[in-house]
Amino acid sequence: MYIPKHKNGCVNEKCYLRSRKGCSTKISGEHYISDALLNRLEKQNKTIDVYGLLWLPKKKLKSIGKKSLVANILCSNHNSSLSPLDSCVIDLVEALEKINEGLIGKDKFSINKSVCGRSIEQWLLKTLVGMIESENMVIRGTEPFLYESKLIELMCNPKKIWPSAWGLYISVTDEKIYYSSSFEIRPIFDPKTNIIKAVLVKFNGFQMALLLGRPDVPGSFGVHRPKKLTFSDGYIKSELNIVWPKGVGKGGFLNYKCIGKYDGVSPDHDVERA
Repeated sequence: MYIPKHKNGCVNEKCYLRSRKGCSTKISGEHYISDALLNRLEKQNKTIDVYGLLWLPKKKLKSIGKKSLVANILCSNHNSSLSPLDSCVIDLVEALEKINEGLIGKDKFSINKSVCGRSIEQWLLKTLVGMIESENMVIRGTEPFLYESKLIELMCNPKKIWPSAWGLYISVTDEKIYYSSSFEIRPIFDPKTNIIKAVLVKFNGFQMALLLGRPDVPGSFGVHRPKKLTFSDGYIKSELNIVWPKGVGKGGFLNYKCIGKYDGVSPDHDVERA
C-alpha cells in the first residue's frame, strides 16, 4: 500500500495525512481499529471487548459495538487509500484461525499460509496513529501520547527504509498460545517525552510487538522480522510464512508446540468487567 506525497493538492486540516496533500474536502468516519477486523470480532462475539480507551470506565473491560470505535480523523480519499491494509490483517487473523482449527479441532489438518510482513507493519502504524489522533490513547488521564513525524512516511511508503532494529517482533515462548477471538493493544513510551517507542499487540491471543526504537535489551521482544512460524501438535504441523521486501526479514524461524483455546477474557487480563 503506497500513498504518494504530492507537491500540490487539497489539504484538509482535519485529516492527519494532510502533509501528503491530495485530500478530499469530505471527512469520513474512520474505525481507528480496522473495520474489517472489528466486523470479524463482532460477528463472532456479537460485541467487542475493549479496555483502556479514554471514554471507558477506568480499569474496566467493557463490551461494545463497533460503531463506538469511530473518529473523524481522515478525509475520504486517504481513508480509502489505507483500506488495503485491512485485507492484510484479515489474512493474518484468518491464518491463525485456520491453524488453530487444524491443531485442536476434531478433524486435524495442516496448512501453509503466507502473509505480507511489511503490510502488517504498516497496518500496526495505522492503528497506533489512529488511536493517538482520535485522542483515545492518552497517558495519566489527559496527556496525549506523541509520535515521531517519520511514522507517517513509514506508514504510507512500503519502500521506505526503516531505522535499524525498528519493526515487527514476534514473541518467543515455550508455553501454549491461548486462542480467543480478541484484539489487544498496549503502548510503551518514553516517560520524559510521551513519545511512543513500541506497541504490544495480540491477535487472537498471538503476541507481537512493533518497535519504534532500538530495544534496551536485545531479544526482549522476541525475534525481529522472522520469515516463518511453525505450529505443531504431534504429527500435525502448519506453517505461517511472513514475506518481506528484498533485504528485509532475516530473523529466521520460530517454532510453537501447539495452540490452546480459551473462551472468555484472556487469563492475563486482570481486570473487572464494567
